[in-house]
Amino acid sequence: MTFGDLVNKYCQAAHKLMVAVSEDVLEVYSDWQRWLFRELPMAYIARVFDVFLVEGYEVLYRVALAILKFFHKVRAGQPMESDSVQQDIRAFVRDIAKSVSPERLLEKAFAIRLFSRKEIQLLQMANEKALQQKGITVKQKR
Repeated sequence: MTFGDLVNKYCQAAHKLMVAVSEDVLEVYSDWQRWLFRELPMAYIARVFDVFLVEGYEVLYRVALAILKFFHKVRAGQPMESDSVQQDIRAFVRDIAKSVSPERLLEKAFAIRLFSRKEIQLLQMANEKALQQKGITVKQKR
């Protein structure tokens, strides 16, 4: 999965935490769009969407990675608050204003070095190819 590959590369400490506390890391990572569009407070969504309109979809990945970095920083060493790391991440994102401003979130997102749209495209193609080799179709015909 593309987002999981990016987390493994750019957020290694957070990835190790996810592996340690989650039975299915891919299930946790598949929820990243929900963090952005459903759980983030409106002021944050507005800022992210403004940047998205200028920068493109790459910023969505960047912000989701930044959320994981902040989640790890705030929650490292603390016991999980629920039975599911997914629920803990969602709760953290809903209450993100307690620990991170919208400006700081975007600063952290853009502080990720050597991150490019090309890399996202290559990871997406590699993951699609891997799924096709397993006999799973990834694109539906209309």
